Amino acid sequence: MPRIHTRGKTGVEICVLDDILEQAHRANRRQPHGSRRRLESGVSGFPIPHPGRLPTARAMKTRSILAGIGLLIAVGHALAGEAEKSAPETPPDVKAIAGSYYCGDGLGYNVTLTLKEDGSYLADWEGCLGRYGDASGCWKLLDKRIVLTPKKERDMMKGHLKTLDVLKHQGGWILVRSENRDFYDKRGVTRFSCFQKENKK
Repeated sequence: MPRIHTRGKTGVEICVLDDILEQAHRANRRQPHGSRRRLESGVSGFPIPHPGRLPTARAMKTRSILAGIGLLIAVGHALAGEAEKSAPETPPDVKAIAGSYYCGDGLGYNVTLTLKEDGSYLADWEGCLGRYGDASGCWKLLDKRIVLTPKKERDMMKGHLKTLDVLKHQGGWILVRSENRDFYDKRGVTRFSCFQKENKK
């Protein structure tokens, strides 16, 4: 009967067919020269490897571990590359940060925020079924944060925009809802994780 060696710690079972191969090797030595070539070819023409050339259980285990480590490293690099992030920074003045910003998924959440240079703002939330809410009021830049003081808020926009963290990104600015910072830190810069300035038409 073939011997079976099990490595319980790794959960990987390695079957070593030493006995079968050794028997085949001994039978091969006893066969005439012409028959030996047929036996060496194995069943259906597949070659029978010499026992000394087979990888040992330890070698197979080492290769599996190294392959697993390599896969984890590759996945780590891939995930790290997906999360593009930016650092908080203070804009030089109000004019630099003023403009129209968008954050959304293109479906039920599409919020447009317009920061005017005179210190007023407008916000609008649109979705698949139309307008979900709007807001307006005043905004103020305090170091690396924008504080919104609403004068009017309706429907889904009630309490939705309060403070925004200001971050420098690719020569421009992005805005992250302070209460949504954990989500941004995990996902990085995406259209759904932060407000990005809309291109002027």
